[in-house]
Amino acid sequence: MIEKRTEPRLLCSSLVELTRRDRSRRQARHVVNLENISRSGACIAADQPLRLHTPVLLDYMDGQLPGAVRYSQCRNGSYYIGIRFSFGCKWAIECFQPKHLTDLQQLASRDGSE
Repeated sequence: MIEKRTEPRLLCSSLVELTRRDRSRRQARHVVNLENISRSGACIAADQPLRLHTPVLLDYMDGQLPGAVRYSQCRNGSYYIGIRFSFGCKWAIECFQPKHLTDLQQLASRDGSE
């Protein structure tokens, strides 16, 4: 897959709740694993696919990140779903720090300087 985010992705592994509307317009909630995050989007691993452009909310401890599905791909029995956050909504580490947050760019630069 071609990288399309302009900000760096930070790897993580954190359970969050995804809220969406099902076909009957009722709210459906799913616990999903947050795989990576950037200021403008995230990737989650889920048990089922979501349609492109489906509006979603990523719920974390004290807030929400609204967005829409950009892709949904099946890999090794899980669905990896890319979410672009809504216009004007940006993730900030000061608001929500996922577990096991890793900046690969920072690790690579540290490894190269030793």
